[in-house]
Amino acid sequence: MTSRYIPRMYVPSVGVSFRVIIMIEQPHKPTVLIIEDEAGPRNALSVILRPFCTILTAAQGHAALEALTAQPVDLVTLDLRLPDRPGLDVLRDLRLVRPEVEAIVITGYGSLSSAVSAFQLGAASYLLKPFNVAELVAIVHQMADKKRRLDVFRRYLSQSGAQLADEPQAQAAWLRLLERHRTLLPSGEQDIVPAPNYSEYAGLFSDLLEARSRALFAHSCRVGYYAHVVGQQMTLSPAERRTLALGAFLHDLGVVALSTRLSPSPWAFEEWEQAQTNAHHELGAGMAVATHLGTDVTQIIRCHHEHFDGIESLQGLRGDGIPFLARVVAVLDVFDQLLVTQPEGIEAGFPHAVEQIRAQAGRRFDPEVAEPVTRALAACGPSSSVQAASVRTATLPS
Repeated sequence: MTSRYIPRMYVPSVGVSFRVIIMIEQPHKPTVLIIEDEAGPRNALSVILRPFCTILTAAQGHAALEALTAQPVDLVTLDLRLPDRPGLDVLRDLRLVRPEVEAIVITGYGSLSSAVSAFQLGAASYLLKPFNVAELVAIVHQMADKKRRLDVFRRYLSQSGAQLADEPQAQAAWLRLLERHRTLLPSGEQDIVPAPNYSEYAGLFSDLLEARSRALFAHSCRVGYYAHVVGQQMTLSPAERRTLALGAFLHDLGVVALSTRLSPSPWAFEEWEQAQTNAHHELGAGMAVATHLGTDVTQIIRCHHEHFDGIESLQGLRGDGIPFLARVVAVLDVFDQLLVTQPEGIEAGFPHAVEQIRAQAGRRFDPEVAEPVTRALAACGPSSSVQAASVRTATLPS
């Protein structure tokens, strides 16, 4: 553990005087690519981050993508207004060529629409100029720590991910991976005790989902958030609301055991998931058993693709034979897929997604579930989906 002290400095283009003392433990400096067309902010960011990071800079989107493909980069800071192309287009291409790189958007022209788009494209944070320097430094360290963890788990999943669902050895594999996860956490987090009634595997699940695919992780976070919102509006006990939110967040857990050659595209997630449905729900249920998540969460994971009318049901279940909470997650899962593929965006596409769910009531969805769920979503309006787009963790009732 080392203590790094930065003398008090004033950065004119940021407009703040600051001094930061940070206790960190890093095996190496992360490499940060600063994508900013204006020299003042670009130089200011370089001054701020150079004590902790190896700095690269690019003034245009094209140059940034060349830098990303030419050398290892851990993080980027990205301005949304660049001279040759929009910053969001650069972020979209970044996700295609270097999906493992963390991205922090820093802009002087922020908007709700651009923030939602940035989060949908996998941005880790969205900061407005003038930003808080200490906050930026903290975010960079957090993202660097996370990048190192995810790189470890990406390698693990590509080599040994199937062990997590292989029943004879799954429990031992999970215990080994859990111990490895603990060693990768920052020292201040290693001794954190999980919340009551919440699996000790919580952080590991999140990291595995994100290591597998940012699109998968973001989808899981959004569905979990919708479950939290809807659960508050339904007649459920506190334990049921918690089970619903956890099961919703982990409904696609089995995907992490699938071959990494089958990586989902964020632009065609529904089609990709459909092709993998026959495998991932059973794999996920096996993982839930191995990690002692309980029968109710396991049922959500196993049964969330069952159709209410029994047609195309994978388990041969229909009607009330499908566990109730799995019927709720079935609605939320498809609702999110409908919403993120709306060409007109979340706010404009929200009513259409709600209508599509209602149109499938009695066929794919339980009408006695689809109606209260869509009513709860409609009551919150598009703002719930805007909020969901920024969620980067499991949302569980307290």
